[in-house]
Amino acid sequence: MSVTEETGKSTGERDVSEEPPALEGKSVGAQLVFGSRERQLTEKGQQVREEQAKRHVKAFLKSYDSWKSIAKECRKSLKQFCSQEDLDQVYQYIQRGYDHVHQNYEPLQRNSTNTSDVVQKMDAFLSCVDPSERASGVQCLDLNQDSTSVEHALGLQWSVESDHFSFNVNMKDKPDTRRGILSVVASLYDPLGFVAPFVLSGKCILQELCRRNVQWDDPLSDDLRPRWEEWKTGLEGLKEVSISRCYYPPHFGNIVSVELHHFSDASSVGYGACSYLRYKNDHNKVHCSLVKAVQVFTSSTSKCTDMLDRLSRFSSWTTLLKVVARIKRLASKQKCLTDIVTVKERENAAKILISLVQKQSFSTEIKILEIGNSLPSSGPLFRLDPILSEGILRVGGRLKHAPLSEEFRHPIILPNKGHITQLILSHYHSQIFHQGRSQTQMELRANGFWILGCSTLVSKFIYKCVQCRKLRRSVEEQRMAELPKERVEESAPFTNCGMDCFGPFIIKRNRKEHKRYGLILTCLYSRAVHIEMVEDLSTDSFINALRCFISLRGAVRQLHCDQGRNFVGAKNELKEALKQCDNQALENFLADKQCEFVLNAPSASHAGGVWERQIRTIRNVLNYTLAQSVGRLDDASLRTLFYEAMAIVNSRPLSTDIINDPNSLEPLTPNHLILMKSKLALPPPGKFVKEDVYGTKRWRRIQYLIEQFWSRWKGEYLSNISMRQKWHVPRRNVQVNDVVIIKEDILPRNQWQLGRVVETTVDSDGLVRRVKVQVGTQKSHKTNSPSKPSIIERPIQKLVLLLESE
Repeated sequence: MSVTEETGKSTGERDVSEEPPALEGKSVGAQLVFGSRERQLTEKGQQVREEQAKRHVKAFLKSYDSWKSIAKECRKSLKQFCSQEDLDQVYQYIQRGYDHVHQNYEPLQRNSTNTSDVVQKMDAFLSCVDPSERASGVQCLDLNQDSTSVEHALGLQWSVESDHFSFNVNMKDKPDTRRGILSVVASLYDPLGFVAPFVLSGKCILQELCRRNVQWDDPLSDDLRPRWEEWKTGLEGLKEVSISRCYYPPHFGNIVSVELHHFSDASSVGYGACSYLRYKNDHNKVHCSLVKAVQVFTSSTSKCTDMLDRLSRFSSWTTLLKVVARIKRLASKQKCLTDIVTVKERENAAKILISLVQKQSFSTEIKILEIGNSLPSSGPLFRLDPILSEGILRVGGRLKHAPLSEEFRHPIILPNKGHITQLILSHYHSQIFHQGRSQTQMELRANGFWILGCSTLVSKFIYKCVQCRKLRRSVEEQRMAELPKERVEESAPFTNCGMDCFGPFIIKRNRKEHKRYGLILTCLYSRAVHIEMVEDLSTDSFINALRCFISLRGAVRQLHCDQGRNFVGAKNELKEALKQCDNQALENFLADKQCEFVLNAPSASHAGGVWERQIRTIRNVLNYTLAQSVGRLDDASLRTLFYEAMAIVNSRPLSTDIINDPNSLEPLTPNHLILMKSKLALPPPGKFVKEDVYGTKRWRRIQYLIEQFWSRWKGEYLSNISMRQKWHVPRRNVQVNDVVIIKEDILPRNQWQLGRVVETTVDSDGLVRRVKVQVGTQKSHKTNSPSKPSIIERPIQKLVLLLESE
């Protein structure tokens, strides 16, 4: 063990109690043992070697008691300045020590002790060591002649004469690229942190290059080049840095006290810490020396606050209490036979954390209460009449003599902002299984916590709670979209249609019962309907029904359908049969007819409200008619009922505003446009003469009736549908990477699928109303084939938002 390590003093210090004659102009006995503890502390990678060396030295000293006595005598002599006569005595001690080392060299080898790790400045000892056993580069030095002798170790250089550390910077020509900067910054090895602030600046430049994804051999940008040139210029200045190896200078005298001080600081760039030894002698003189410094730049992959505020890394109040309790246990140095954190330890940890939070938020109030003054009436705590109990702010109040617990009578005051407050609120909200605001507030109060603005804070917390959203949050909404042009432009009836199926209906043929379905086609602007009967839900039946419709009503420009996912009645056989329908064949047939086939988003029944509403009306008519029937209907009877229901539905008024007006005209119906007639003759308004209505020029009569229909359609019907019946306010758009659950009407809420939004469709008004959601992966039937993500399309009205991507 080194003398300097054990005593903490320079080997040139004298012991004035014995007062030997001074040795002028010479330094005797200054030594540094390489490979001992001093070096091991700077190299974490050699901790195993250090432990082995300690065991070997301990075994060796235990076997040779005489060597220990010699070491003590040598150490005592080296504590003081030696006279010329004392040098002989010191030399004798060292010679006797070497004799024991030489005689017991074989036991040293068995204990894996290598004498080549010893570097010493004394010629007397080196002359006794065989050259083969010396460390490489070790030679006998004359301090009077070799005044510039320097030893290099761990990237630093050590001046033997002055006993100082310094830096030898040999800048090689490196390109100004990311690769060259890394080479220069990494070559500056500073294990003790002597120039830590300077190294941090170089690492920040390298970090900026990594953040910008600069390639290894790309040249520096114009904004970073001046910073790099300035750092290289400062690198040359490190040659002037000189730090004493000893912690305090010679002639310092007797040491009265030694203190170890630690400092730390942080910023958005990085954070660091350093340790200093503070010596004080018997003359009240103080000397401070740097022991070690460390610097760490803030990681570019995480927020600075997450790295600096360690408490924010915890998401559980219970976990945080356990960690603080264990740290407190280690600091107390008390042996504990169990790893379980006791209730008392958790209570003490909670007091420590709450005290820190209160000192940060209510430091002024605490100082006022500590000196016995009253709080100002304008302060946030004035009405609570706070008191200090064990350094913690509690509510005073008037319940001092109430037969209640201390926590309920005087709850702890907490600010409404801060990570600790959020952890406590989350903990007790989970304790009551995510109940509402009132229950959460009561649970906090019962456990002795009073949060400022608790009601608002709890409401905001519950609104963002993922579990509460999963249990109670409503589906997403968005402002009702603008009416499509297909519903507001003037065109022939059934130019733009919506299509859907309903049923099944049971008919009887001979003695067998069969299922029949209805295909409804609705005109998007006149609201007229057309019904065709289909025998089944096969592709051929659909095409035949469409051919009949087009033959009767004329060509269709657009045909809208809801993909057969959510049909009225929700009959399972209807769903399964429609899944087997060949949409490609339908599209080919419609393309031949110059008709565009438009599919709405799956499960978006509100997008087909035009025809969905008509299906309900038709069902009401058919249900009443079928209820009057004694037996089963046949095909002809059911087709007749469909046509009669179609006539009734097409006779309904498009607007009900003028029904109660006795002077109003006949209510406008879809039949006025389809048939160009009604049960009552339309009065001839304006300048239209009687001869034009009942004359032989029927084209003028037809033209007049069409103009009257469109005029009344715009005034009575179009003005009514222009108002939004619901979804009036624009909402937040669903965004990519939002986490949602998908509503399924046939499943309970806790079985709804969890998904992530991967694509959004933005409408012309800038709002999102349909998205694509990934709900898992599809297993491939092929061997060694990777699984594909399972993506479905849904309207936002079928989504419940759990976590925003922002």
